Amino acid sequence: MSINPAHLSVLSKDRKMKLPLFDRSVHPHVIECLYCHICRVNVSPRTRHCSVCNKCIDGYDHHCFFLNNCVGSRNFRWFFANVVTAIIGLLLIVSLAVLEFVAYFMDKSARIILLPYISTPSSVAAQFKVFYCPATDEGWLALVGVTALLGSVLCALLILLFVSHCYTKLEKKELNHNK
Repeated sequence: MSINPAHLSVLSKDRKMKLPLFDRSVHPHVIECLYCHICRVNVSPRTRHCSVCNKCIDGYDHHCFFLNNCVGSRNFRWFFANVVTAIIGLLLIVSLAVLEFVAYFMDKSARIILLPYISTPSSVAAQFKVFYCPATDEGWLALVGVTALLGSVLCALLILLFVSHCYTKLEKKELNHNK
C-alpha cells in the first residue's frame, strides 16, 4: 500500500531525527494525555503507536503483516479495496480451475472445450503443458485440483476477513479495541 497511515503531525516532522527509546520507568504508556512520548507529537484520541512501524497511526486498526504496513484511517479504504480485489481474483481463479476440471471429464467425446489443448488437427488427445513442458492428464488434473482447493481456502479466509471488517465498521468498533 502506498499511502503512509501515520498521523499528520508525525508526517510533518523531520524524518532525519532519530526517535528516542521508550522508558517505561518514566512513562507507563507510550501515549498519555494525547501526546506520544516516542514520536513527540500531539495526537488525536483514536491514534495508537505501532511498535512494528514505530510511528503513530491515526485511526489505528491493525498492523498487517502480509502487507508489512499499518492499517489506519488514512489507508483503510485502500486496504479494504485490496481485500475485495483479492477475493474477486481468487473467485475467478477458482471458477476457471473448476471449469477446467469439469470440462476435462464432460468433454472427452466432443472435444469442443478441450480443442485449444489439442496440438495438431490430426491429434485426438489434448496435450496439456505446465510451463511449456508436456504434462500427463493426471498431472494436469492434480495441478488444477490443487489450485482450486488452495484458491477456495484462501478465498474463504479473505471472505472471513472481509466480513469481520464489515462487522467492526458497522458496529463502530476497532480490531485493536483492547489497547
